[in-house]
Amino acid sequence: IETEGTLLAMNAISIVTSLLVLTHWQAAIWYTIGDTSREQGKANWIEFWEADGVGTEEDFLLLYLTSIHWSFTQFTPASMDLQPQNSMERLYAVVVLLIGLLVFSSFISNITTSMTQLTSTRAAYSEQIWMLRKYLKQNQVDGTLMYRVLKFMEFHSESEQRRIPESKVTMLSCLPKSLRAELNYVIRFSCLTRHPLFDRLSSGSNIIVLLVQSVLGENSLMAGDILFQASVPAGNMYCIHGGRINYCRLDNTLNWGDNIDDDDDDADDDDMVDLEKDDWLCEAALWTRWCFLGFATAIEDSRVVHIDAEKFEEVVAQDA
Repeated sequence: IETEGTLLAMNAISIVTSLLVLTHWQAAIWYTIGDTSREQGKANWIEFWEADGVGTEEDFLLLYLTSIHWSFTQFTPASMDLQPQNSMERLYAVVVLLIGLLVFSSFISNITTSMTQLTSTRAAYSEQIWMLRKYLKQNQVDGTLMYRVLKFMEFHSESEQRRIPESKVTMLSCLPKSLRAELNYVIRFSCLTRHPLFDRLSSGSNIIVLLVQSVLGENSLMAGDILFQASVPAGNMYCIHGGRINYCRLDNTLNWGDNIDDDDDDADDDDMVDLEKDDWLCEAALWTRWCFLGFATAIEDSRVVHIDAEKFEEVVAQDA
């Protein structure tokens, strides 16, 4: 279960399933009491209902459905012309009514709560999309750019629904700052532990707090989005947390500040590489003045951790 909507829907389905199971067993007991009373020669609901046929499969199905119908009427305002015919049946009917009073109201309350939460979640999203569309139209944004913006917001919303944001888990605020930062590091930035340097740094809780607070961040990319372009000063190192990134190196002789056109054809297949989860790139930005020597583009929906080079230098110097 990856989204809140799916969780609420599954919760409603489980409640309905539990209700059906309870109704089935109540109906089975109701039939058993009536059948036992019939064998003992007592008045019973089966004979009253005139459903005591020749014992065919069709008659059994009718009796079962009648029992299910009676069981449902004990839980709901619906009714049927079937009444207990002896003291045992009457006692059981009273017990079922008490169960319905205590249990069914809880079932209905839980279903209503789940459906209300699901509806409110979707309504809030629809309202935000409507506001965004209105904003873009009022500012006369062209159709192509509007489509890209709306597509990204849809992707971002789906990504957020698959992950529970830290802000919703209020109990985490009780954790000490160092422990919370360590947990945040493991959950959001675990891909960095594959890098020898960050694996070594992760053993110190003090520096982890500083890294999480000011150095590390996340980017969400749709397929086709550009992570960075050539000739732009590199202020970050990147590590892939999920998805795939294609890196294309353009020219080995690129110097600082050189301009490269988007339609530059200098790259060939030997200069292209696909990067996957736990791979990293642009580490040189942490150690020297650097500019990107190529393009990085998302092949599929991806999450990328970025390390701010300037702030990383400050944190390392402070910890030293």
